[in-house]
Amino acid sequence: MQIQGTIALVTGADRGIGKAFAVALLERGAAKVYAGVRDVATVSDVYPRLVPVQLDVTDTDRVAAVARDLDDVQLVVNNAGIARPATPLSAELNAARAELEVNCLSLIATTQAFAPTLAANGGGAFVNVPIRRVMDRQPNPVDLHRVEIRRLELHQLGTRRAQTPGHPRRRRPRRLRRHQPHRRTRPRQDRARRRGARCRRSRRARSDRRRAQPPSQGQPL
Repeated sequence: MQIQGTIALVTGADRGIGKAFAVALLERGAAKVYAGVRDVATVSDVYPRLVPVQLDVTDTDRVAAVARDLDDVQLVVNNAGIARPATPLSAELNAARAELEVNCLSLIATTQAFAPTLAANGGGAFVNVPIRRVMDRQPNPVDLHRVEIRRLELHQLGTRRAQTPGHPRRRRPRRLRRHQPHRRTRPRQDRARRRGARCRRSRRARSDRRRAQPPSQGQPL
């Protein structure tokens, strides 16, 4: 996708990788970058083309309202996320619910809200930044089926889904080659190859016999 002159929205752009995304887009020539944050005061005014927008990705009504207001967005970077690592025995349910709402459900809400906007502006693209690796080296077929359905739906709208680190690309399985018997399509070359092999074997046999014979009188050892 061409970044020059693009209008983008980056969620969670007040710090960390979200802020780096916003700055990188501005340096690449983006016309405007909306910084979706909970507190607009946390966004620095150093960059005049960086516009702070109050956005809580867990509030579906607010996400829908922002999608209606920002009708010129062409690129959406779903970066907002939290990480509260814990084991099943030590994790708190409220923390687990918050992590699920921010990292998973908010991505669905943002994609559904901005998909019509991106389609109306020529297609655009979604960039999903996972907070942690969801699929291992052998992904679940159910997850892959959901990814294919989502990719197909976005493709019908003319929107692309960017590949992000943490989600391995799906590799196509290698096709098993069926055993095919050898077919002699060039009999002349086959005969010449066999004739050459016989000549080499005969030369090796003669040299072996000469080495095996005892030396004659007057022949140096």
